Amino acid sequence: MGIKFLYGKSEGYKRIRSSFILSIPLAGNLIRIHYRAQFCKLLYLLISSDVPLLRSLNMLESIISFYPYSKSFYSVAEGLKRGESFSDNLANYNDLYGNKLLTLVRVGEETNCLDRMLLNQSNDITAELEHNLKQLSNVLEPMLILCIGVIVAFVLIAMYMPMFMLGQTIG
Repeated sequence: MGIKFLYGKSEGYKRIRSSFILSIPLAGNLIRIHYRAQFCKLLYLLISSDVPLLRSLNMLESIISFYPYSKSFYSVAEGLKRGESFSDNLANYNDLYGNKLLTLVRVGEETNCLDRMLLNQSNDITAELEHNLKQLSNVLEPMLILCIGVIVAFVLIAMYMPMFMLGQTIG
């Protein structure tokens, strides 16, 4: 238990760490969007390659190792083994996947077009992620320039202040 906890392998540690990461105001939402896009892309590739859904979820569990998502893959796979629908099992993790993705998965599952729905949703989510990252960089860029300016000003004042003090003392 001790060594497992030290290296962050325990389930409790992973759960706490991931819930903390997802609760960070801007980064948490970006991380969710990133993993949604990754989920859609990978599941599309696996399903379009004629890999069965249950096996695809087991593969995704080992590929996407972020705790909430890997746990959801395991849970959804267990639900599929019991004969429940894929979309109903994903709906248990609405906070991870979002209403739009869940609705499109349900429609794709009912119309037997799950692969096309996942591809379209993957492209939409990727575009949304790129847009959000561009907005974030537009906000952070002026702040970083201001912080660098303050640091440079502090260094300049720290360098020249002793010279001015020396000049006042001599004069």
